Amino acid sequence: MERWVEHYQELFSWENFVSEKAIQYTTPLPAMEEFDASPTIDELRKAIDTLSCGKAPGSDGIPTKIVKLARENSFLGHLHELLLQCWDEGTLPQDMRDAKIITLYRNKGDC
Repeated sequence: MERWVEHYQELFSWENFVSEKAIQYTTPLPAMEEFDASPTIDELRKAIDTLSCGKAPGSDGIPTKIVKLARENSFLGHLHELLLQCWDEGTLPQDMRDAKIITLYRNKGDC
């Protein structure tokens, strides 16, 4: 287990060093304002429709099947309000940022 911790620390804990000179020579790209618009409830509905069933639920314990069934009720409106709040504030609640990584032995190769 310690090796998994080391692996993910190495993978996600590096600093990006970009020189000022490199930044000066970078050509700015035009702004794509269509990506600045807040997500709509229809976009959220489409995103929920693309979720695959049979996956393990997140830390909230809500299976994908329940989310898909509840999307037609008031649940979708509440979820959209939460999404808009996150969008406006530019942050996610800590529970949404946390992840649990579980290693599964599949009887292939070395452990």
